[in-house]
Amino acid sequence: MVAAYGVFLLTILSLLVADTLGLGNAELGIAFASLSVGGFTSPFIAGMLADRAGPRPISLAGLACVMGGGLLAAWSPNPLALVAGVFLLGAGFSMYNVMAYAWINEALGPRKGAYLGVYVTGIVTGSVLAGLSVAFLISLVPTWRVYFLATAVLALIPAAALAVLLPRRMGVPEIRKDIRAALRHRDVRWVSALQYLIGLGGAGFSWIPIFFVEVRLQPLQTAVFIFVGASTMWGLSGVFFGRLADRGWARPLIVFGGFGTGFAYLIFVLWDFVPGAIAFLVLYAFLWPAGGQVPLTFLGQRLGSAAQRTELGLLENMFLAGDATGAVLIGFLSGLWNLTWALAIIPGAVTLIAGGLFAWQYGIARGEHAPVGERGD
Repeated sequence: MVAAYGVFLLTILSLLVADTLGLGNAELGIAFASLSVGGFTSPFIAGMLADRAGPRPISLAGLACVMGGGLLAAWSPNPLALVAGVFLLGAGFSMYNVMAYAWINEALGPRKGAYLGVYVTGIVTGSVLAGLSVAFLISLVPTWRVYFLATAVLALIPAAALAVLLPRRMGVPEIRKDIRAALRHRDVRWVSALQYLIGLGGAGFSWIPIFFVEVRLQPLQTAVFIFVGASTMWGLSGVFFGRLADRGWARPLIVFGGFGTGFAYLIFVLWDFVPGAIAFLVLYAFLWPAGGQVPLTFLGQRLGSAAQRTELGLLENMFLAGDATGAVLIGFLSGLWNLTWALAIIPGAVTLIAGGLFAWQYGIARGEHAPVGERGD
């Protein structure tokens, strides 16, 4: 939750940061991408290290990155320092994510989908708290630097708790892998490619406040409240879709999520009627976990105990690679064309394609998935 607070601050404060540092949409796209690139560099490496040393040192290293990134972003006198700060925030957030996803997959068995939803709700809670703190305090604390500084201070709390409470060797698995071993599984390759496309689509979430201010001409506070509402819906639906995935609905949910989120996002950006656009934004946020979260559960169902930190780190890598690519493309296309059509093409159309490709490869039939080792694949 604390790491998510810092990660989502750039989305919420992007207009204020842009005014202070003189950033256009293309430069903002690079800043958003640096957050994802930071996340991209850490999960797979963190996953492999955790498969050898256990999650405790990796989790603490991730929180140290969050603290350093928050301090650097708060101090940043120029765009380069800001990019470095959000890079560290993204790296720390993703390192911690890989550990959490792995614990859930390894420890909770057939209930992994529901508990993954609970964890994602914690991430969304951080996003909501970031939005509410800015919306209510921006008139009293108008400088965006204070909020990034708060991220660094807040990260001390979970770091201290983990250092004291988590046993050093907790969760060190017997099976150790590298990238070649992980990629031998056909399902790992396909779901990783799907995660890249989902990441491309997920890049649109960061542009929601900017879209409402620049295109729909709403006040910043209104845009932040809309973002908070959408994030809340995302968190509420995560547990619901996770429970359905545990009951064998993973494949239809991923297809439904891809088509549904793509269609909803297209209507959201193309409909000029603001209340109607907000309704479809809420629908997009509600459906997002079906396509964005359930693939993690799906891979765990396909691989069973073989789906450990290396594979989950790879999935996180691919999602963030797509997110970084999408952020840069949206910033470039919005300068070349306009923000509305940039968002329609990248998040909207690409997510529809992801749903179609998954349906082509795996179908949409409901059913339980025996682990690969038990099927003799």
